[in-house]
Amino acid sequence: MRRRPIFDIERKILLPFLLLGIVSTAIFGVILYDTSRSTKLAKERNLAENNIALMEFDIDYSVRMGQVQQLREKYRELPQFHILIEDRDGAFIGGTPVGTGEVLYSSSDNRLGWKISYTVDPQVFTTELLHEQKYTVLAIIAQLILVLQASILIADNISTPIRRLSYACRTVSEQPQEPWDVDVEFTKRGDELGQLARAFQGMLRNLQRYTADLRREKNLNQTIVESLPLAVIAYDQDQNILLSNSRAQNLLAKTEYRHEGKPLSALLEECLENQKVFYDPIQLTDEENHRLDVELGVWRLMDENQKSWGVLCTVDDITYRKLMEEQAVQDEKLIYTGKLAAELAHEIRNPLAGIRVGVQVVERHVTQENDRVLCETIVGEVDRINLLVENLCSLGRKRELKKDLIPVDELFGEILLLYSKIAENSHIHLRCEVPKDILLYADKSAMKQVLINLINNSIKAMKSGGEILMRADMREDRVCLWIIDDGPGMAAERPGGENRDGGMGLSIVSQLLRQNDAAFHMESAPGQGTKAKITFRR
Repeated sequence: MRRRPIFDIERKILLPFLLLGIVSTAIFGVILYDTSRSTKLAKERNLAENNIALMEFDIDYSVRMGQVQQLREKYRELPQFHILIEDRDGAFIGGTPVGTGEVLYSSSDNRLGWKISYTVDPQVFTTELLHEQKYTVLAIIAQLILVLQASILIADNISTPIRRLSYACRTVSEQPQEPWDVDVEFTKRGDELGQLARAFQGMLRNLQRYTADLRREKNLNQTIVESLPLAVIAYDQDQNILLSNSRAQNLLAKTEYRHEGKPLSALLEECLENQKVFYDPIQLTDEENHRLDVELGVWRLMDENQKSWGVLCTVDDITYRKLMEEQAVQDEKLIYTGKLAAELAHEIRNPLAGIRVGVQVVERHVTQENDRVLCETIVGEVDRINLLVENLCSLGRKRELKKDLIPVDELFGEILLLYSKIAENSHIHLRCEVPKDILLYADKSAMKQVLINLINNSIKAMKSGGEILMRADMREDRVCLWIIDDGPGMAAERPGGENRDGGMGLSIVSQLLRQNDAAFHMESAPGQGTKAKITFRR
C-alpha cells in the first residue's frame, strides 16, 4: 500500500487558506481587544478623575470648616476599593494599600497636600474586560470555525478533481488494459478543472481506442505468425529472441537432431554471428539415424530510416517433401520397371498357359505315381510363375484411387477378422493397438491391400510362429501405422525393394502408398524381427 505524502495537494491548498484566515482573525481580535481595553481604560480614568475631584472638594471644605481631625478619621475608614490616600510625607492615610494595584490617576491639588491615587488591579481589569467582551470572543471563535470550514471546502473542491485525475493517470499507466472513465460531476464543471477533466476524458477515450486497435492488430499478427506453415523466429540486435511461433519452439526443442554436431539453435546463432546463409537444405539426424530436413531463411529487419534493428529467421521442415522426392525418383524407376514387366508379362502368360495345359494333358496319361507327382509339381510352379506375372502386371497398371476419411481402428478390425484364423493356424498371435480417434485420408481398398501384403510377408517369414502387432499413433502433424513382427528379420533394410521371398510385394506396397501420399520405411535385423512403418500427414 502506498503511503500518503505528508503535504499532498489538499494540504497544500488547505494550509495557506487556513493560515490566512487564522492570521486575519487573530489580527482582528487583537485590534478589537486593544480598542476595548483602551475604551475601558478611558472610562476608568474618567471615573478616577471625577472621584478624586469630589474627594479634593470634600478635603478643601473640611479644612475651611476646621474639621481636619474628623476628615482623617473619615478617610481612614475608607473601603479598599481603587482609592489610595497618602499625606505630604507619603504616610498611608486610607483606602487601598500601597502596592496592590497600578496607579491609573493621582492628584494632590488640595489644601492638605494629600496625594489621592486611583489604582487598578491588572488581573481584575483583564477579567472584567474579557467578561464584557465574551460575545466578541465567541464571534471570533465562530469566525475561526467558519474560516476552517471554508478552507476545507475550497481545498476539497480543488483537490478532489486533481486527485481523481492523478489516480486515473496512475491506474492507466499501471493497468492500461483496464477500462477507465472520468466522473461526470468533474466534466460538467465550468472552471479550468472542468476543462482539464473533459480534455483528459477525451485523451483517455482516444487512448483506449488506440489500445484496442493495437491489441486487435497484435492478436491478428500473432494469429498469422502462429498459423504460418513455417517456423518463425525474430531476433534483436543482441540476438535475443523477440518472437517465435509454436513450430519454431518445437523445432528448437529437438536438440537430439544435429548437423555436423550442432543442433538447430546453434546453426541459427552461427547464421546471425557470421552472417552465414545456408542456400541448400540442411539434414539433421539423431543417434537412431532419424532425419530432419530443414530449409533456413534469413532476412534483415529495417526501420523507416533503413537501419537494421533485428533479424527474421524462418525454418521450413521439408522432411516429408524430401522423402516424397526420393520416393518419386524411386517411383520413376518402378514405373519403368512396371512398364517393362507388363510387356514381359503379356508375352509370358500365353506360353505359361500352354505349358500348364500341356502338363495337365500329359498327367492324364501317366501311370506311375512319381510321374503324376512331378506333373502336379510342374503345374504348381507354373501357377507360382503366373502369380509373379500378375504382380508384374499390377506394377504396370495405374488404378484410380477413391480417397476418403478412414477410421484406422475399423481398418485394423477388418484385417484382424480376415487373418486371425490364418495366423492362428500358423501359431501366430495377431493383435492390434489403435486409439479410436485416428483418421486417415486415403483409398481404403489400397490400404487394405498394403496391410494384407505386409501381414502375408510376416506370416510367410515366421515359420516357427510368434506375434504380429498392428499399431497406430499420432506424432505432431503425422499419423504412423506400424506392422511389427518378432520373426527372423532380414539381413538389411529394404524400404521398397524385393519381398523377403523374392517377389514384388513390397514394390506394390510402395507404389500404392505413394499414390496415397504416404511414406514407407522398414527396419529389420537378423534375429530382431521386422518393423514396417507407414507415415501419413494429418
